[in-house]
Amino acid sequence: HEMAKAATEQILDTLTWKDFVNIVLFNNHAATIYSRNLVPVTEQNRAKLKAWANRQVWQRGGTNFRAAMNRALRTIQDSVADGTTSMCQKAIMFLTDGKAEFDDRDFAIVKEEAIKYDVIIFSYALGNDAGRTVTKRLACENRGVFYPVADGDDLKRIMSEYYHYFVQGQQICSTNFVEYTAVQGHTLYGACMPMYDR
Repeated sequence: HEMAKAATEQILDTLTWKDFVNIVLFNNHAATIYSRNLVPVTEQNRAKLKAWANRQVWQRGGTNFRAAMNRALRTIQDSVADGTTSMCQKAIMFLTDGKAEFDDRDFAIVKEEAIKYDVIIFSYALGNDAGRTVTKRLACENRGVFYPVADGDDLKRIMSEYYHYFVQGQQICSTNFVEYTAVQGHTLYGACMPMYDR
């Protein structure tokens, strides 16, 4: 459970102000959720998300992948409906150190929703005892990547690997802005776009 908590913080540290995020903790059910909708990753929200995550009880009960995936997909659905998302690609970072039942019908429902809302699933089996069959299939059937994380692995490196998925082989057609504060205290924006030699 400490591994999952550290992984969550690592993911939050890879996100920028252009991203939107939420945290769903699950055991026998979707135990608790940070917010009904995705929230923008401002520095203030990042700090609140980390503080919230640190206050939660991460070891409680069994493991229910259905409840976790349903809640995560419903959060994306609600966020799209309410306009609280970047409206770009959406990803679920599914972390578990347990095992759970997940049948063909469950996989079909997740795949249907993932296609409908353009969701990519990255799954992480944390620790040597974590189940890998379901987590691997969730990622593979939903355009994502499966990461088995053995006890003692370099978690920070593994958690940052998902980022390569988005920067390799995808043509970016919109300008990327970075917000910063000038010495005089004014808010400024720097912008850049990649150049491709293809």
